[in-house]
Amino acid sequence: MADTPRGQRITALSLLVPDYGSGIGFYVGKLGFDLLEDTDMGGGKRWVRVRPKGGGVELLLAQGRNGRTTRGHWQPVRRACVPVPRDR
Repeated sequence: MADTPRGQRITALSLLVPDYGSGIGFYVGKLGFDLLEDTDMGGGKRWVRVRPKGGGVELLLAQGRNGRTTRGHWQPVRRACVPVPRDR
C-alpha cells in the first residue's frame, strides 16, 4: 500500500437524509454526535454538520429535493473548499 501524502485527509462527507430534522434526530439524538452547525441557507436548505463525540470525520447532512433521497437522485452540495497546503 502506498504512503498517504502528508497533509492529505478526508475531513467531511456528505450524506443524503430524508429531512434535516430526522437526520439530526438520528445522528445527534440516537448516536450522540455533536451538532457543529445548523445554518439556514434560504429556500428550505440548511447547512447541517455533525461529528462523532471526540472528533473524527464530519458529516454534512443534505436533504434531497422534493423529499427524494433514493439512489440515482444525486443532489450536488456546493460549498467552497480550501486546499490543505503541503509541507515544503
